[in-house]
Amino acid sequence: MNNLKTKGLLSIFIVFIFAAQMISYSNVIACDIYKSNPAAENRQLLTEKNSNIKYKTYEPVKHEALSKRDLDSAAVKIPVLMYHSINVKSTNNLIITPQEFDKQIKWLKDNGFTPLFLDEVYSMLTTGKDIPLKPVALTFDDGYVDNYTEAYPILKKYNFKATIFLITDSIGQHSVLNEEQIREMYANNIDFQSHTASHHELNVLPYQKQLDELVRSKEALSKLLNKNIDCICYPVGRYNADTIKAAKTAGYKIGFTTKPGHAKQSDGLYTLTRVRMFPGMGMQILNSKK
Repeated sequence: MNNLKTKGLLSIFIVFIFAAQMISYSNVIACDIYKSNPAAENRQLLTEKNSNIKYKTYEPVKHEALSKRDLDSAAVKIPVLMYHSINVKSTNNLIITPQEFDKQIKWLKDNGFTPLFLDEVYSMLTTGKDIPLKPVALTFDDGYVDNYTEAYPILKKYNFKATIFLITDSIGQHSVLNEEQIREMYANNIDFQSHTASHHELNVLPYQKQLDELVRSKEALSKLLNKNIDCICYPVGRYNADTIKAAKTAGYKIGFTTKPGHAKQSDGLYTLTRVRMFPGMGMQILNSKK
């Protein structure tokens, strides 16, 4: 009987010793795993440390803030694109198809261009402040209704600003924007500026008639949109010394021609150049420094 008890106690003791050895061996294996797997070890250390860390909340950095800089205003050059009609019936160099226009705006978006209104162009040319790395301004002459039916949806698609130069006496006439369309577009990132009242070539008119063209257009647009009208685009790009005098007298701050080139201060604020957009042109011209 005593022998049986002794054997039983001995068996329990042996099992206990074996279990203790297995636990010790498991700890060694676990240590070896962490030594051979630094990532696992780092995760454990981070878990231990993170319990004592208080994280600070940061506002997200805006990309625009990183892409702007200040320059000497005389060195600022901005491509101001000159469009007219966006239409599937592209029958001359003033008409671009919606498909091509979409590709052009997508190219601008994909290549990091920042669209500007013309008051922003004026500010940048006169102050040199907050210049995007790749500025661009889109303008449309005359106010064709296809600017609403074809160009407007594409501009909204890519969230691009633009400016339409309106002939105020023609508003609501056949193939020209009406007041309802103008107001809708103005509420959605499309600005409107003057292309005179009746689109007469200004350089052949006497001074007083030129002034009347500019004043009537400015007043009509100001009343329609309840805003200041500061930009004038000369019909067919024609102007003379009286035109510039009339633009200043009428209260315009900036004037655009059809001469080719990037807008810059040395051209004169009332005789700024633009980049004519025509079917089949390459967009790489916008990277030039002219």
